[in-house]
Amino acid sequence: MSDILRSAFNNISSNVWSSDHNNDSVHSDNPFVGQTIDLKANKLRVERVIAEGGFGFVFRVRDVKTSTVYALKRLIASDNESKKEIESEIQVLTRLQPHKHIMEFISWGKINQNIYLLLCEYCGCGSLQDIKLPVANQQQLNRIVYQTCLAIERMHSIGITHRDLKIENILFDNNGIVKLCDFGSATSDSYLPDLNWTPIQRSLLEDEMCRHTTPMYRPPEILDTYLHLPINTAIDIWAFGCLLYCLKFGRHPFEDSAKLRIINCNYTIPNNSSDSDLIVRIIKSCIKVDPNERMPATDIIGLLEENCVDLNAPCVNPRQTTPTQPTNPVIPSGVPNAPLPQIPGSAQPSFSFSGFTRYIKDTSNKVMQTVQNSIARQDLDMSFLTSRLIVMSYPAEGLESAYRNHIEDVKAFLES
Repeated sequence: MSDILRSAFNNISSNVWSSDHNNDSVHSDNPFVGQTIDLKANKLRVERVIAEGGFGFVFRVRDVKTSTVYALKRLIASDNESKKEIESEIQVLTRLQPHKHIMEFISWGKINQNIYLLLCEYCGCGSLQDIKLPVANQQQLNRIVYQTCLAIERMHSIGITHRDLKIENILFDNNGIVKLCDFGSATSDSYLPDLNWTPIQRSLLEDEMCRHTTPMYRPPEILDTYLHLPINTAIDIWAFGCLLYCLKFGRHPFEDSAKLRIINCNYTIPNNSSDSDLIVRIIKSCIKVDPNERMPATDIIGLLEENCVDLNAPCVNPRQTTPTQPTNPVIPSGVPNAPLPQIPGSAQPSFSFSGFTRYIKDTSNKVMQTVQNSIARQDLDMSFLTSRLIVMSYPAEGLESAYRNHIEDVKAFLES
């Protein structure tokens, strides 16, 4: 239970960022807005705040000479650990460049020893959060899946694990092309727990994974290290399967983040879905308990290229210059091959770089709802010795249930 709460509050305080464009006080009160700064070859004027959170801000900036718009992230390293994480993110971004489906990283610098500036491209066509789910347009769905998978393949080819792959971190650039972002949790480390691992080793690893992952997307191997499964890039494949499930069916396969359900891979495909459906086949190939059995990104790409066409085209319509159209894209429903939605030029992006999201209220509510659902199922005094063996005090009823596990709560948890 403590892991769930800790992860949820981490998402709210550091990984979930506000970009409330209607809040003019946020934009005008920040002393950084309006300043002109030199960042290596770029002379930038700070125009507005587009996201903010526990560690810093993201600003929309414009190059004074070329008028090119960028996103500038200003991060504060409050201690050695956060400094190490920021510098690790810079290294990962540098290694991944250039790639068509990974957010372009321009440059970085420091104001002083503790304040870092990261300059990257400005994605003007929003994110997957802006698209109505489930995605009814099959061609659009195929393109999103394919382009996201190309970004995953790039990471895995050089041994980098994203660790926080989710809908919020899939953006669309000004051309309507998928861009993967948020590499603040990325790592090149892998692990293989075995019988020689001590409880302390397991606890430290599980704590690290909880800090850098989102509950609904966590695979079995990081929830229970006693399964002795490898912890590596296959983490992303599981999360990718969960993401595809959301795009295909409009909900998450493990919405309650229940540990036993995830460990036992207990999810269902809707009855009206065909096993021959390509996306369903990919989902089933990704969401598997054993990481060694999950389909690698290269094979998923090959499968899509073999069965689909026109996969490199824009996933949403490119950003236009007319500011008169509605802000939010509308996805046609019920028409499998309807035209792609129009993305207006005035639309503001959902910038999710190192955990930034467009709607902090909506996302925070989703996180807290997940926590509440988890509390209802898991707020019990118990410990997992293995994935199938639990130790807890004897269930109680009446007044004793105030300080002991209530028998109905235990029953509901076990039946879930």
